[in-house]
Amino acid sequence: MTQKDYHKELLQCCLELAKISSPPFKEKELSKFLEAVMVDLCFDRVRRTPLGTLMGEVVLSETEGPHVLLVANLDTSSSVVGEEAAKPPNLEVSEGKITGDGVAEHKGALAASLFAVRAVKEDLSKDPKGKLTVAAVPLGSFCASLAARELLDEVKPDCVLVAGPTALDVCFGQRGKAKIVVENRGKRELFVNSERGINALKKMLPLLLTIEREFLPRKDPLLGSGCLEIMDVEVAPPEESGFIPDRCSVVFHRRLLPGENKEEVVREVKMIADGVAAFDLELDIDVFIREERITTYTGTEASVEFFEPAWVCKDKKFSSMCLEALTKKGLSPRTLWDCPAVSGGYYAAVGGLPTVVFGPGSMDASNSFGNVLDVEELLVAFEGYKALLEAIFKGLD
Repeated sequence: MTQKDYHKELLQCCLELAKISSPPFKEKELSKFLEAVMVDLCFDRVRRTPLGTLMGEVVLSETEGPHVLLVANLDTSSSVVGEEAAKPPNLEVSEGKITGDGVAEHKGALAASLFAVRAVKEDLSKDPKGKLTVAAVPLGSFCASLAARELLDEVKPDCVLVAGPTALDVCFGQRGKAKIVVENRGKRELFVNSERGINALKKMLPLLLTIEREFLPRKDPLLGSGCLEIMDVEVAPPEESGFIPDRCSVVFHRRLLPGENKEEVVREVKMIADGVAAFDLELDIDVFIREERITTYTGTEASVEFFEPAWVCKDKKFSSMCLEALTKKGLSPRTLWDCPAVSGGYYAAVGGLPTVVFGPGSMDASNSFGNVLDVEELLVAFEGYKALLEAIFKGLD
């Protein structure tokens, strides 16, 4: 195909993707559509894992060259961020912009990377070396490490390219994230006799203020500062029961820096809680990383632990090669050390793999949290993915 043909079909594919809402746990329709796209784009093999990751393989050589893993999310968090973001304006292309579900969050990057893979397959056909696996993963915005563990075990790549919203810049590191639960147990009693019980919610309030005051985030010269933010409060029994709460769970979101582990982040909050409990014997506190039992869109059950490590790409040759490839293509990428919406943490921090994040779009209020994307940015991203993949295949040979 000519460049004009690629651009035309890419734009049409992106529009089709944007028609399909794909919040976490509801990626089935999008996955089926993408399966057909991969077949049409002449991927050598297309299959779906038990968790629901759609994997398309392009084999240039079984014996020579690197194995590249290209990862993109099936789900879009913009589908569930409030009523306005969940219901973007009617799908359209107007004034050079695409408006639709998650186009700037993941779907633009997903479409551009798929077509770039097809183009690279054609361009490198005369000197075929290496293998490429494209993985469209479910629940990426919910818990990225779930699919990442499965992929590293199956694919065993040499490097990872994450397709995500960086506004055409390149990201070589990210703060990690964890969900920390602080739970207090009280004593149940009817509210009319509340003096006989222990209100777990009321007892929690001084502790929350103390955590806010005493938690001191660390700083990293590249990734910046960590943080701890209260995000949710759950009480039991429900208010309608007429009983005071005998259980109160507060969920904090914690941004992590390189080297911080599960035990450490739990311990620092537990120390603050223990200090408060020493002066209030009616506090019964537990602190832990949140875990859930979930069912993916394929019906597969899995246990999820909400801890994504921070990462920094330590392979300077790889990062320089990526920047040089994009610059030669006419882009002017900045180097980012944090970006939202995607995570390369498991691949880089746990797998120890050279990792880069690149793609069109961004996640902010200026584009309705991922629902508006410049057409030109989409087309430039396609050229950028081509440049990155070709450089990786040649540079890691």
